[in-house]
Amino acid sequence: MCKIFLESYDSKEDDGELVFEIDCRMVDCLLEMEISNDERRKKKVFQYWIYERNYYLNEDSLIIMRMNLGNMKSLMDDHQSILMTVTIYSMSSYPVFRRLMPFDRPLLIRTYQVNKHE
Repeated sequence: MCKIFLESYDSKEDDGELVFEIDCRMVDCLLEMEISNDERRKKKVFQYWIYERNYYLNEDSLIIMRMNLGNMKSLMDDHQSILMTVTIYSMSSYPVFRRLMPFDRPLLIRTYQVNKHE
């Protein structure tokens, strides 16, 4: 399981807080997460350190790593949809997860609005 979603959204600003979640087997094995965009003229890279507070147990007793990515505008600029590479590194600095993921603004907003009303 791996997903990106909006935790909050302000329609006046057309911006919201993005969150990334992934299930993992061990709490102490992950060190750093990197999100990069190769579509831009200048490659933009965002780095996040992973701490114990980023983990929780979900209702199925799976260990979930949850990372607040910051606001949507800082990652996506004015793009409606953009492909970003998400890479997670282990404590030994080896990549243990790498995936090209779509960041789709209309889909993120629509999903947030549906989940908000449930």
